[in-house]
Amino acid sequence: MTLFSFSQEKTKISDKTSIYNNSIKGSVFPFLIAGPVVSVSLGYERTLSKHSTIELGTYYIFTYDDMGGEHHYIGIMPAYKYYTVSKNKLLNNFWISAYLSYSHDTHIYHLEDNFTERIAYYGFGGAIGKRINLNKNKRTFLDIGFGISHNFYNEKSTNSNNDWSNTIRYRPIIQIGRKF
Repeated sequence: MTLFSFSQEKTKISDKTSIYNNSIKGSVFPFLIAGPVVSVSLGYERTLSKHSTIELGTYYIFTYDDMGGEHHYIGIMPAYKYYTVSKNKLLNNFWISAYLSYSHDTHIYHLEDNFTERIAYYGFGGAIGKRINLNKNKRTFLDIGFGISHNFYNEKSTNSNNDWSNTIRYRPIIQIGRKF
């Protein structure tokens, strides 16, 4: 088996059943709870076996804080996912994932003097969730889950001494996707 091959052809199990090896998924969420927040995510997932997939995801988050500062977050996350496969339909499609993460955060503060802070986060994490098929042919789906990651960062700002720190980040997962 070649790990890094790419094909958009579907694999036939029988004359009536096909497995689609690729999927694209994403989400767009506007939040108004703590000020205007827009979150956009897009991901590609490649099936390796009935239990295993690899994924490459990216996201962008934009928000304002109470003081009028702008916050821009952009990130990328390669991941490995393991899916459950069971004859019991309720136990099917649960997944556990291990991922790496990189994000670049830019904070622009509009006070007396404009102040910009840039932070690069490097981390690793895990997530759990469930894939819910939205139609009978199982090509359209909803992924829901929750993840947590441990990240190291270095603040690059005019007020920083450039020391490395660490933090925990939480990751709610709600994405709609389509297999092809």
